Order: sequence, then C-alpha cells, then structure tokens
Amino acid sequence: MLNADVLTDLSRPDDVLAMLRGAKIMVNTSDAEGFPNATLEAWTVGVPVLPLTVDPGGVFERHGLGLLSSAEAQLAHDLGTLGGDAMNREAGTRALVHVAPHHGLAVILDSLLAAADAPRRRAPHGTYGRPREVAP
Repeated sequence: MLNADVLTDLSRPDDVLAMLRGAKIMVNTSDAEGFPNATLEAWTVGVPVLPLTVDPGGVFERHGLGLLSSAEAQLAHDLGTLGGDAMNREAGTRALVHVAPHHGLAVILDSLLAAADAPRRRAPHGTYGRPREVAP
C-alpha cells in the first residue's frame, strides 16, 4: 500500500530538508525540468529519487541513484521496487555519496568563480573582452 502526502507550505529550505529526511523516496513526475533542485535536496539527505522522465545526463542509470520509470504504467512498480529496504538503502547511500563531490557547495562555488574569471582569461587585449585603450 502506498502512503503519500501532498505538501503545500515548504517555503523555507530547512522545512524541505526536514520533510525529506522523513521520506523513503522522492518521486518526480515533471517532464520539463533539466536537473531539478528537488533531486539534489533529496540526495543531500540520502533519499533516492524516482523520476518519471528526467534523467539528466543519465546520472540515475550510471550511478544507481534511483530508478527512471519512463512511463506512468511503470511508476507504481518502480515505487515498490525502490521502496524495498535493501535497494532503498543502497540507492540512498549512493545518492548521499554522489551529491557532495558532484553538486556540493564547493563544486558550485568553483564553477561560478571559474565562469566569472573566464572573460578575463579570454581577453588578450584588455579586461572583460574590451581592447585596452592605447595612448596616441
């Protein structure tokens, strides 16, 4: 038997993480997101994710971080499979181990700093792509 709650007021990030800590699986039925933040939040607390269609870069399949249902008819079956204690623990542990080195704050900051520095490195004649002013 499935037990799911509909949550409406998760306006603070701490509320989201507290709710996810009590979850066994996070189900994502969206077909329009590239890489949902909700997926990263679930992985941060060791909760495997069951997306219906979104598997950014094949990360679920490649790293075993949950299951990709790919069809509504398959979703209930996959929910039961991923809900099994052994598979749930294994996928949750892999998700927890995966998230920090690939999507953690340090990785994001490094990427942002590199992106901010990129225009200066690409500009051979000046700063931020503008040629240096040359005195006559």
